[in-house]
Amino acid sequence: MDVSRTGKKTETGERTGARKFPLGIGLYRIIFTVLDDFRLPPLAANVWRSVLGMQLRRMSEGRAAAPQALPMPAAELYAYFMETPPPPDARLMRRYPQTPHPWLLGCPCNVAPLPLEVGDSYTLPLTLFGRANELLAVIILALTRAAAQGLGPERGRMRLERVEQLADDAADEPVTIFERGSALQPLTLWKPPIPAMPAYGRIALELHSPLRLVVRKQLLNPQRFTSPYPLLMNLVRRTSMLCAFHGESELSADYATLKEAAGRAVLSGKELRWFDQYRWSSRTRQQVPLGGLMGRMVLDLADGVELWPFLWFGQWIHAGKGTALGLGRYELSPV
Repeated sequence: MDVSRTGKKTETGERTGARKFPLGIGLYRIIFTVLDDFRLPPLAANVWRSVLGMQLRRMSEGRAAAPQALPMPAAELYAYFMETPPPPDARLMRRYPQTPHPWLLGCPCNVAPLPLEVGDSYTLPLTLFGRANELLAVIILALTRAAAQGLGPERGRMRLERVEQLADDAADEPVTIFERGSALQPLTLWKPPIPAMPAYGRIALELHSPLRLVVRKQLLNPQRFTSPYPLLMNLVRRTSMLCAFHGESELSADYATLKEAAGRAVLSGKELRWFDQYRWSSRTRQQVPLGGLMGRMVLDLADGVELWPFLWFGQWIHAGKGTALGLGRYELSPV
């Protein structure tokens, strides 16, 4: 049985689509050519988030032109992507100032700066959720301007060459949907099908970027991570909020039952360590810690099969805090 992230097979070797969440996903690769010799900081996603936010703010404030015929006023672009407040009539998260951002950057977590030379090709992985894909042209324009003005402390410049999109996560080759001087032609959004849960409910989870889970206002370290409950309920909440605020509809789910199922799930093994990393805050002029759990764990969902769709879907939406920077990315495999 193959239960890799491609979702191609189930226990019988056949692909299923028994359930799909009402949230389309856009998987993009933004391809640049490097114009200067420079180094990107280890947490490159923070650099991209910073320059993206600056360009979106310029559009929202009318200091830079925005694409035409947008599904929302240009003045709301910065707030939607970078602050993401709940709508005034929202039933969910009304007490919270922010909802989950409808995007994330898939930059790898490096332990040292990434050296780049003139002529190198650089790929920025980008994921957009639901309605945010209608604003892809805004993101492309913002990244084009940001890269041309320079990135990181050394202000290294890049030139955006093209944008590729994956029809689904199992696609062998991405499709070029935009090149400089041409029109944007995006593909239909992808909804990951949920395969059958592995036999006996034992699933290995490998973390590819730091997982930051907070319980009672404290980050979980390897010693305090003794149950999968916080992870599973985080995925339930995140999936629910993304569907409600950025997808086609709210989830129809029995959250009391899901909570009980998460309490029955078992952490049957773990090999976790703490990974320290930091981002630089230009606002406060200091480093901000963004460390989290790395390693591998084995979950037993034999008595919590209701959580399987959320655990599977989490491979694309990530888990925990800092997901917009690519944190909380993991991959599943059967045990």
